[in-house]
Amino acid sequence: MMVKGRLYERVSWRFSDFTHGKWSGAPTEQKHELHFTPAELADKLFAMYLNMFENENMSSLFNRLNAKDINLATFQHPHYHRQSFARFLNLVRASHHIKVDWSQTLDRLIGRVTESHSLLVGSNNFQNFFTDLHMLGVHSETPLIPGFVVATYGPKPAPFQKWDFIPPVVCVVLKVPRSALKVLEEPHEDEVGNPILECETFCKFHNTHSSIRPIFGDIIDAPGSLGQKIIVEDRRGQEGTSPLIVSFYVPAWILAEEPHNLEVGLCIKTTPMDSFLFASKLGPHLRLFSAKISDQDHVFILPERPDNAEELRRVAATSATPPRASGTSTLGVTNVALNSETESVSLSKRLNVTTVAAKDALLN
Repeated sequence: MMVKGRLYERVSWRFSDFTHGKWSGAPTEQKHELHFTPAELADKLFAMYLNMFENENMSSLFNRLNAKDINLATFQHPHYHRQSFARFLNLVRASHHIKVDWSQTLDRLIGRVTESHSLLVGSNNFQNFFTDLHMLGVHSETPLIPGFVVATYGPKPAPFQKWDFIPPVVCVVLKVPRSALKVLEEPHEDEVGNPILECETFCKFHNTHSSIRPIFGDIIDAPGSLGQKIIVEDRRGQEGTSPLIVSFYVPAWILAEEPHNLEVGLCIKTTPMDSFLFASKLGPHLRLFSAKISDQDHVFILPERPDNAEELRRVAATSATPPRASGTSTLGVTNVALNSETESVSLSKRLNVTTVAAKDALLN
């Protein structure tokens, strides 16, 4: 359609040569860009966040139960934890085809996440989420900026009195006695189901840490290395009798905030079915085992996982690279408008006609 010297092309459910950059085969070719406003992209990402963790939304659960529009398996077996969302953000942020002010986008997104009360245990997962964002190099909250712990708690705060340098993130290793797992191992597997295990830190506040690594075995001093630990894995696994060694990363400030009273625990993730099965045996928190961080027999605080040397460096090196300024796009840009209320998406694109013959054709 032509109106006053302008050509309008309506495209429905297909790509045209004017809206989609054709790939010539060059691995670094970049012809197509999608431009977002920070607020609209942040709101769309926040909607995805709520959708990924819908199992924590009790209002949604009851509404769908009343409407008989629900698959209880979705709430019993969640597919995601906070690291899933952090890795997705890392992937989107690194896309050279998406152009947006990421600083403003992440500020708004994190603001919406922390201010939302839709998820029952949303705030319990903040530190897990912030830790993963920091480790991936996506975003660092103020307490995860290097030097924060020393500036806030002094040069040698407990439990870091013997540390020469206190990193923003440290590894906690919890040694869980085998006897604490009887509630899971003694009943028939049909009675236990498939509970999800996660760790927690709690005192004045409660934090859930779902990005954990469990190994049956023992944690011992590394030969010839003062203060370093190694994990000796029990090859028999669950069939053996060894303790369960669980490791996970936490912000260092959490440990410095309450060094004498903070506890670390291993628990079953709360779901409707698992609460029904285990609350009478384990209590409302479904806690299998816990110990204070001062318990040197069961809690070990290390710079990194003892069975994965230089893990933090490798995570940072292999994570998606940050966005770079692109050159001129041969096919221009597409502006994306997202409406979070109506869930509609509109695309607009400007095509510059530069040749004289083409301009004359449009004017005639």
